[in-house]
Amino acid sequence: MRRAPGARRSRRRNAGARGTEAEAAAGRALAAHLFRSFPAELTPRTRARLRLLELAGDIAEGRGTDWAEQAVALREPGEVAESSGLLAHVYAVLGTAVLRQPGSPEGELYGLARSGDPELLAAYRQAAQSAGFGERLRADPATAAGCFVDWTAHPGAGPAWEATSTALLDDVLRPALRSASRAHLTALTTALAAGGPHRVSAFETWHQRTRASRWRRLLGG
Repeated sequence: MRRAPGARRSRRRNAGARGTEAEAAAGRALAAHLFRSFPAELTPRTRARLRLLELAGDIAEGRGTDWAEQAVALREPGEVAESSGLLAHVYAVLGTAVLRQPGSPEGELYGLARSGDPELLAAYRQAAQSAGFGERLRADPATAAGCFVDWTAHPGAGPAWEATSTALLDDVLRPALRSASRAHLTALTTALAAGGPHRVSAFETWHQRTRASRWRRLLGG
């Protein structure tokens, strides 16, 4: 029997997640072994790279706090020279973990937002723009509500976060809600109402522009 494309995509995502978790655990174990066995022989650069490996494992397993602050500190000049590939991996793991996932830690988004690091914010944006996350926004009103809260939060975190959050609202959430059913929107506003009526009011004001743009497209501009 041929399996549906959705089932194949789900298997690939699950396999990819297991692979990432296994790689992160192996990297953290290696870093711990080297720190324990050869503390005097490690150069500052090697020490910083091993700390990045440890951090990637901690993020993947939901351990510790202040992930963004740690990651950005490890990219300071002279500490992680020529380790852009490893740093990009850590940023990708961090961006996905902070995105609205089951069990996403509270408070880590603020650290990411106020970091102002363009590559870290780009990794977060890339995770949000994935096809799989777009499917979640269209299927799960609670996820869509959570993202609206996240992407309208921390207005004073700096211009880099403001540009990122605006792009996520316009390019990710708005398209996902253009064809949302009345039931989906009702469930979304119900989820927002748990945080207070001001959130519902803010969403309705923002969503009016979504409906207006849809009518402009239907009427040919």
